[in-house]
Amino acid sequence: MKVQLEKFIEENDNVIVGVSGGADSMCLLSLLLSYKKSHNFQLTVVHVNHGIRGEEARKDAELVRAFAMKSGVEFVLKNVDAPSYAKQTAKSLEEACRELRYEALSEVKREKGANKIFIAHNLCDQAETIFMHIARGSSLSGATGMDEVRSDIYRPLLFSSREEILDYNKKHGIEFVTDSTNLDSSYTRNFLRNEVFPLIKTKYANFEGALVNFAKLCKEDEDYIVSTLPKDLLKKQNGGVKIDENAKFLHDALLSRLIKNAINALEEYKDFNEVHIESIKLLYNKKSSSEISLPHGVKAFRDSDGIFLKKCGGEKEPAGEEKFSLGDFVFGENHITIEKTRAVSEFEKGKLYVDLAKIPSDAVLRAPKVGDIFSKLGASGKKKLGDYFTDKKIPLRERQDVVVLASGSVVLAVLGHDISGSVKIDQNTKDIAVILTGKINEK
Repeated sequence: MKVQLEKFIEENDNVIVGVSGGADSMCLLSLLLSYKKSHNFQLTVVHVNHGIRGEEARKDAELVRAFAMKSGVEFVLKNVDAPSYAKQTAKSLEEACRELRYEALSEVKREKGANKIFIAHNLCDQAETIFMHIARGSSLSGATGMDEVRSDIYRPLLFSSREEILDYNKKHGIEFVTDSTNLDSSYTRNFLRNEVFPLIKTKYANFEGALVNFAKLCKEDEDYIVSTLPKDLLKKQNGGVKIDENAKFLHDALLSRLIKNAINALEEYKDFNEVHIESIKLLYNKKSSSEISLPHGVKAFRDSDGIFLKKCGGEKEPAGEEKFSLGDFVFGENHITIEKTRAVSEFEKGKLYVDLAKIPSDAVLRAPKVGDIFSKLGASGKKKLGDYFTDKKIPLRERQDVVVLASGSVVLAVLGHDISGSVKIDQNTKDIAVILTGKINEK
């Protein structure tokens, strides 16, 4: 078995390795320990007890603990309650175990200041993953299977067969346990491993290897297609991601991937499938201000210049009103600074300048209201504030986040945008206020 750990480990790395006690993970641990003899890196062994198999699980943990202690590396045991978590979240027990396992490994990584997590997935696991993705109607990207390296997760055994791993363990006298639940074919992976794959292999002996090679070819194609995506059609803004209007002219294959990239940018790719991708595409045929709800609180909005995706929480509390004065204010998602300034020779972009003497005593900072009117500096006559927003192409979803300076229903300034001619500075102005508005925690 050829495993090139030098591809995955650098000098002074701090590595967490998940070890269940099974053949695969004990093989990986043995390889890491052997490599550690001649290379300088830290190693911590983590065993996760999922709260399923009682005394059998306790014995698995003890096997791993004893092996780690004998080898002189730190051992960490993490106990989780997968059955309860599965019930609370309406997930399958398999999915619950997987989520809690990765969560536990990430927790230890943070605690130990580690930079890499090693997992013992092998070629057979990869083939099962690819088969499941295809059976569920995956796109080309799903057919690529697991990556050897993704973010902080490393899988050195991904192209080693189960037979190679068992041969290694036998040759080196590596003790391991066999999880009794592996025989339970009610679990999807076990069903494939115990029933489906053996049947297919009676006709196609190298079925698993062929699947993995298929995934490799799919990845080459996928990487090339993704490399052709126009980079200027996707932009992060206002806490979300904007897909440009021109994206609708892309080939469907490219548009789908662009939308996936937008979802990934929100770090909410889990539970999104082709149905959601198609529903976002269809927004291009809807009128401006249309919206759809997606998994994990994500919403997609149809704007006049494209589609905007954002993770939205619950309904926001109204920000209320603030009496106009000099100082700093936090108003909803906005940070507002109002300060006095001397004569202005040049207006700075992003700042509004008003004559303090022209601000009525009842002026307040507030959200826009129905019935507001606004006479923009340089424009003739008054118009509804909503019409002004339309002219400025401010999407409906963003209008309640705008702050206005108003006296009754008369808007004196739309912060971050324009002022009314009634508060402009002129040759008779003595006191000038400059208003700067920005988003809190804007990325």
